[in-house]
Amino acid sequence: MFALSKPSLVAIQLLAALLLPEVIAIPTYSITIDKRTGPEFLGFRGVPDAVAQEYEQGQFHKASHTSSAELGQGMYLTDLASSAADHGETVCLIFYDSSTEWRSEPKVWMNNEKFGKLPLIANPTNPKLLAKYEENRAAYAKSKGVTSSPFVRFGPYGGRYDQMVIPYDLVQQKNLKVLCFKKGDAELDKYKINYRQMVQE
Repeated sequence: MFALSKPSLVAIQLLAALLLPEVIAIPTYSITIDKRTGPEFLGFRGVPDAVAQEYEQGQFHKASHTSSAELGQGMYLTDLASSAADHGETVCLIFYDSSTEWRSEPKVWMNNEKFGKLPLIANPTNPKLLAKYEENRAAYAKSKGVTSSPFVRFGPYGGRYDQMVIPYDLVQQKNLKVLCFKKGDAELDKYKINYRQMVQE
């Protein structure tokens, strides 16, 4: 009788695994982790308390989206909590239900320059001009390779922060989630976002 050392045993086991694969099976595992399967944080929106309650119940009415409409009609968000607080006593965090779907939505950055004869960022006082401005934005989006509509728009706001508008059609079609806090709540400081980076993803 003789005893094999541990290195000898390991060598024999490996040799057996190579020569007799049907006898000694070595299992393998494949694990795929998708870090973007959950909700996507879209930004901050300041609203009155009553509107915040509607949002938390999943009610997104056109009337509650009214803003300066510089980028067209829709739900306006900002990438800065303090700027959202200027528009209401409650600041809501807006989430898109699926991060993967959000990244597939067409997005366009609008600058402060003119495209054709009209500025991209403007809020005409004459309602008859709204359609013309919207047609001009669609033409600009097409020049950037975005041909589907509606599309999400981004742009600067007064040089202090950036804004995003989700058109009404997308607001109604998509499953948005919200968390609302009183302005100044420390929870708001936990959320950060960069629109200029987002539009490039």
